[in-house]
Amino acid sequence: MNSLRVFSSAMASAVVAVAVLAGAAPAKAQDTAEVRRLTVLSFSEPVQLPGMTLPAGKYRFEMADINNAAHTVRVLSEDGQKVHGTFPTVPSTQTQRDLKDQNTLLMFSERPAGQPQAAREWFYPGRSIGEEFLYSKDQATTLAKANHTTVAAKDGAKTGRVDEHGEFKSEK
Repeated sequence: MNSLRVFSSAMASAVVAVAVLAGAAPAKAQDTAEVRRLTVLSFSEPVQLPGMTLPAGKYRFEMADINNAAHTVRVLSEDGQKVHGTFPTVPSTQTQRDLKDQNTLLMFSERPAGQPQAAREWFYPGRSIGEEFLYSKDQATTLAKANHTTVAAKDGAKTGRVDEHGEFKSEK
């Protein structure tokens, strides 16, 4: 009888261990998705990103892990098999964002009719700090003129903002 209790006790421990390990795998996958801020976005029209335009469709947006670059967004096909682009960004804050909001927020710059909307900022659910895309100086100037504002830009190795007159001001 004692050997049956020991066996039952050992089996119960094994079942608990398997249940804990099985529970750990999805949690780790979820943690990885959270760290990467993986989001699937669907566009009914083309969307401009720095240096390219995505056709209408579904895409994965995630933080890239390139040399531990904290502010780089990677855009992939919905299934994650094709990388469409890797884009440098700078942190952007939207203080009025409700941190309980579990929706992804993608902000666009206004564009003239017939031109694709330009992605400006991407906010992961539950976060007030997002990623502002860095456009080339030329693209940023076009966007700044259309919106009478400044646009985050990269000019060589420098990052900064371009105003509607095409003046680049480096961030320190």
